[in-house]
Amino acid sequence: MSRLEKLLSLQVSKGHEWLGSDLVQGDPRSDGALELLMKQGVPKASHLGVVNCGCGAWLSSMPQTNAVTALHLFVEDHASFVRNAERIKLASLVHSGLATTADLSALAKCDVVVFRIFRDMAANWIWIKALLAAMPAESVLNIIGKKDDGIQSIETNLGKAQIDVDSVAVGCHSRWLAIASNADGSRLPKQAADSCVAIQTPIGEISLLIPEGTFAAGHLDAGTELLLNNMGDLQNKSVWDLGCGAGVITCTALRARASRVFASDHSLLAVQTTQKNIEADAARANASVHFLSDGVEGTFDVVLSNPPFHLEGREMRSMGSLWLAACLEHLAPNGEIRIVANSFLPYATFAKDLKLKSEIIAETKGFKVWRMVR
Repeated sequence: MSRLEKLLSLQVSKGHEWLGSDLVQGDPRSDGALELLMKQGVPKASHLGVVNCGCGAWLSSMPQTNAVTALHLFVEDHASFVRNAERIKLASLVHSGLATTADLSALAKCDVVVFRIFRDMAANWIWIKALLAAMPAESVLNIIGKKDDGIQSIETNLGKAQIDVDSVAVGCHSRWLAIASNADGSRLPKQAADSCVAIQTPIGEISLLIPEGTFAAGHLDAGTELLLNNMGDLQNKSVWDLGCGAGVITCTALRARASRVFASDHSLLAVQTTQKNIEADAARANASVHFLSDGVEGTFDVVLSNPPFHLEGREMRSMGSLWLAACLEHLAPNGEIRIVANSFLPYATFAKDLKLKSEIIAETKGFKVWRMVR
């Protein structure tokens, strides 16, 4: 059993057991939009597409004649979805995979697509435009979302863009909209093309792509900046950038003459962006999709990270403990961990619980950089 499987918890929905946890996007126990989907019922379709629709607990109410293509941005959502499809004996009808807006070809056969919106309004417009372009003629795009996530603004702005929208259902503090995909997607507000951002690092300026949908889109996060200034001597050392985002730490470590750098993130978009940013250093660096340490190989002299403590807007301070445990699994015997975190997060406690020696090596208003060794 993988680390990911151990972290997923067993729940019950409509008489079916399913794997999910607070680490999975769109947990139906706390997501009103998916609760609305389950109450309203899955749309009738010969081939249903679903995007960002959580762990798949709603599959239990789906007619078994449907074929389903599920697309996920994050690897833990994909993994839990697949396992839940197996649990309720729908695996033969379901295909699940990772995707970004750059490739939605898997939806080409779908006559109905359900998209659960993100909390990022800019990202929602990018996804809606891409979905309308990727879906076949006469198919229908269903958009569900919580009011707190901006679903009403989406409905208003679609109307302003002269896109015909039907209101399918309202409830659970959420709304469900439907759009015929033969409405011309080009009538949606145009998004500016992603452009490189100049990042000032201790070893010079680096030009990087940091698009919408990645952490700190278009700029250098203050916490990451503090970590970049306190990475230590990386020359000839192996480095793991855990939770790499767009690869800012990875690219800076390469400039600092690390012997090799491995970057990982649970987000496919983040990893694809990092891969673009490290193309010139492909001989010394690579990036791939992983949930924490699940599937990561080898050990590293230094682990660098700016960990999150939110998921879908929910604060998760316990994430830091899981994060450190993942770092330890691939830390070389004499290696060290350097993490930047918000000042109020209890990393001293997390380190002590894992029998790590810890010290604060840098601090500014709002952030601390921790150095930890065995």
